Amino acid sequence: MLAPVGDFAADIVSKNGDKLIYNEFKSWSSNLMGQSNMVDQMTGTLTQISNLDEMRFIFNANRWVPDAAKLKTALQGKSGLFDAIPDAKKLELFQTIDTQEIINILADDDVFSIIFKVQ
Repeated sequence: MLAPVGDFAADIVSKNGDKLIYNEFKSWSSNLMGQSNMVDQMTGTLTQISNLDEMRFIFNANRWVPDAAKLKTALQGKSGLFDAIPDAKKLELFQTIDTQEIINILADDDVFSIIFKVQ
């Protein structure tokens, strides 16, 4: 199911019980994370969800697959990364509004393994 929500659209929105899961599919032949719109897609998804387990980036196992360190580098290279997310939403998701702290949370191995999947 395609799900436009305001200016935001995920590739597929699925349901897990009463929770919506926003899925983005990626199939890259090389490290395009910092040069793609993936970081912007992540920011858009963060404006819609109330818990990090509602967001998935699914990578093709036969192509390039990122790790937490590559995600952190890509996020740090994007100025104004979380400007589109209201502070109240940041606090709801992360208990902080500090951009570097949010990047550290997203690039944490445990959080990374929830958000990023390989199929």
